[in-house]
Amino acid sequence: MFEDNKNDNDKIILIPTFKNICLSLIAYVFFGGFSIMLLSMLMTLNPQNIIGFLALFGMIAAFFIANRSSIIDKNVYAILRSKEVEK
Repeated sequence: MFEDNKNDNDKIILIPTFKNICLSLIAYVFFGGFSIMLLSMLMTLNPQNIIGFLALFGMIAAFFIANRSSIIDKNVYAILRSKEVEK
């Protein structure tokens, strides 16, 4: 869509819909809360609990991957930002 009008210095900004913003916030609270709970579980239980250790890394990975799922619809809003003023 912006291939003809886009220069090298321009940026395309994608804005998610309201549904995707709500989904991302719920995912952040869910995965962030569970990773904090697993961290406290690891500090209070036997230090050789490998299942809790692997679950902690899984929840932290899911927390970081939740940001990639913020734009999942086919229809998104796009803004073309240019840094230079054309003369």
